[in-house]
Amino acid sequence: MIIEITLENLFLFIGGVLLLTIAVLLIIVLVRFVKISGSIKKLVTDNQKELDTTIKNLPVITDNFKDISEQVKDTTEKIQETLPDILDNAASITDSAVDTMESVATISSGISDTVEIFTDESTGIFGVVQIAIEVMKAIFRKFSS
Repeated sequence: MIIEITLENLFLFIGGVLLLTIAVLLIIVLVRFVKISGSIKKLVTDNQKELDTTIKNLPVITDNFKDISEQVKDTTEKIQETLPDILDNAASITDSAVDTMESVATISSGISDTVEIFTDESTGIFGVVQIAIEVMKAIFRKFSS
């Protein structure tokens, strides 16, 4: 027995199967959509009072947000105005600290050089002690005057 199937019949069969598959999938999607919309409806009805309260408070919330935004804007503008002055002050403080450190370094270098010269010129420990005594006398005279 020979069964002949033409291409037209084959394409009609495949097209029908595809349409049937698409229809089943569409029905499944619609059923799920109906379930979800039912859940959303229940959620809205259960929380209707809270939703109404929130909706009534939206203008107040919006006004508060506007006020906060304006305050942030004003504060940012003030910071932008004062920030260069603060940075200038910080730079001058840093410069002063550097100058002070350089002065301390110069003084310590001078003291070190003086001690080295006195040590080189003195003979033994007694010369160093004598120099120390003279320095102490000079300091006492300076503070007692």
